[in-house]
Amino acid sequence: LYLFQDGTVGTLADKGTRTPIGVVITEKTPTQKGLAIALKRAGGGFAWATGPKKYEHHNSAPLSSDFLTQWNDYNGYKWTWEKEGSFDGVTIKANSTDFPAFYAAAHYQPGPTITGANVGKWFLPSIGQIKLTIARLNKADVNAKTEWDPYLSYRQLDANFDNIFLQAGGETFRDD
Repeated sequence: LYLFQDGTVGTLADKGTRTPIGVVITEKTPTQKGLAIALKRAGGGFAWATGPKKYEHHNSAPLSSDFLTQWNDYNGYKWTWEKEGSFDGVTIKANSTDFPAFYAAAHYQPGPTITGANVGKWFLPSIGQIKLTIARLNKADVNAKTEWDPYLSYRQLDANFDNIFLQAGGETFRDD
């Protein structure tokens, strides 16, 4: 499924005059927000933080040395858009150029004007959200360790990325 500029979701075969802006990772339900990944790169740099903020990335999960804490973190929105997601408890990384990756993700422009009121803010995904993305695009159960090896799945996914993103007007995520 794809997210369209008008906030609806559907397949490319059903797009009509709508323009795809993202790939749906989890569908919105009455009790849960949906999650979509942008079709194109946000650009703007890949550094988490620069200058005096260099070591002030986050205040918990993303800086944790415990892999499982990071692996099960689904708070990309918090780390990007909420002051509680910053080291100082004040800075909103989405609004600070001291955090280029967060700033670029938050200010991503998909191309067409978004007309759907239900399309939320763009944000830098957490490790858990990246895990969900890879699993969804691989149609794998991330909890079934016999079925899903992240490294192998990513290599297999390379070709699928081109198909999934390029056919909707997006771009590849590979650096050839």
